Amino acid sequence: MCTLSWFHGNDGYELFFNRDERHLRGSALPPTLRGGPPARVSPTDADAGGSWIASNAHGLTVCLLNGYRPADADGTFVSRGQVVLQLADYPDVTTALASLDRIDVQALRSFRIFAIDPRIVGSRVWDGETLSKNETPAVDEAIVSSSYRSAEVRRSRREWFRTLLSLRQGDDPASRAAAHMRAHASHQPERGPSSICMHRDDARTVSFSHVEAASHGTRFTYHDDSPCQAQEPTATVYLPRID
Repeated sequence: MCTLSWFHGNDGYELFFNRDERHLRGSALPPTLRGGPPARVSPTDADAGGSWIASNAHGLTVCLLNGYRPADADGTFVSRGQVVLQLADYPDVTTALASLDRIDVQALRSFRIFAIDPRIVGSRVWDGETLSKNETPAVDEAIVSSSYRSAEVRRSRREWFRTLLSLRQGDDPASRAAAHMRAHASHQPERGPSSICMHRDDARTVSFSHVEAASHGTRFTYHDDSPCQAQEPTATVYLPRID
């Protein structure tokens, strides 16, 4: 249960990620820096290990949204979060997504994985039967996953995301980033399961990650709370850029 968005700028990109989880799930550990090479930063899933998002010193960010096929509830699976960390060791989108062909995806629950670098963005989908080829997602679209009323929630969040972005004051990077931030903290059409900042009786948006990648380096800012509540970041990690 997550919402992802991004945009490319002159020399990099900005990425925004809401993580939604049930109340019964343990609190994630804040981002830590791994020395590498390449140096990498990622928060850690306290229950399963691995992560849902990771950025490296090449300017690559990898993030994962869960699939929700019925068979995912059965059997024993390897944590999907380990795949994020494996792909985050690569220098760019092309090599990272190609490496999925060498991973035993049969041992994983379904997912959609995204990779973005300063030039391009790509994604692949494992639906439990087929691993899709590299796809290029649409620009200025919210990517949404939800276990609750999946089609309805995805449609509502995408529509409100487009509406909120259309209200931005300009097309410069600062205006675009501010619009994405407001959208990720939004309770439109109301505070509840369909809002981008999600709140249900059994689940909520538990964290917000903001990645700023430029020619000089990557800044990873993490808020360990719903974006409607978080004022100051829990952690900010900077990775100087390497080629």
